[in-house]
Amino acid sequence: MIALLRIIIILPCFIFICVYGIFYCLIKFKNKNNIVLISKLFNKISILLGIKIRIYQYNRLINNDNCVYIANHQNIYDIFIASCIIQNNTITIGKKEIIFIPLFGILYWLSGNIFINRNMNYRSFSNLNNVINSIKKRNVSVLIFPEGTRSNSKKLLPFKTGAFYIAINNNMSIVPICISNTNNIRLNRWNNGIITIYVLPKLVVSNYKNKNLREITNQCFKQMKNTLASINNIRKY
Repeated sequence: MIALLRIIIILPCFIFICVYGIFYCLIKFKNKNNIVLISKLFNKISILLGIKIRIYQYNRLINNDNCVYIANHQNIYDIFIASCIIQNNTITIGKKEIIFIPLFGILYWLSGNIFINRNMNYRSFSNLNNVINSIKKRNVSVLIFPEGTRSNSKKLLPFKTGAFYIAINNNMSIVPICISNTNNIRLNRWNNGIITIYVLPKLVVSNYKNKNLREITNQCFKQMKNTLASINNIRKY
């Protein structure tokens, strides 16, 4: 009964945000601050899911020069949870299949995000270089999920190197963000507890010039893996 009630409430809200966002973005086509506005609206739905979000070290998210934010990607609830970390002047990178999601795909494109092949890795030079040129031209920060797909678990999947290639070739700092396990969220439960978000210190890529791309990627993976293990043990209720 609770699940049905939630669906009845959330689905119209989701559709409304998409329709409103599409019209808004048509007026301000690909404005680099469209995404932060739309993200705040989607984040409101987390309340309807019975979720409270606590962000630790939030000051590390703000007042950055253009940088690459990276976060773990778990499931569909990321739309409503990870949206709270989007900052001004920030776009996201998503797989090209998103365009086929009714309403949301059009909104994702109109709001100025970038589509890329799912296999975003070091060998996709032309694809990645197009992204780099777009970021430079638009003078924006970017949020990327380096796992490349949803993990559907609290475990961190191996990182693809694309996010780090973009950071190094744009001389952008990397800001790792860890989101605690969201796979225990249940639509038929009123209180789904607290989701913890922890922002790690940024990595200045110039400090890692003697390391190769895979070494930087692996180092960041280990830091986020250890942090996730810690925050997943925090009391959720």
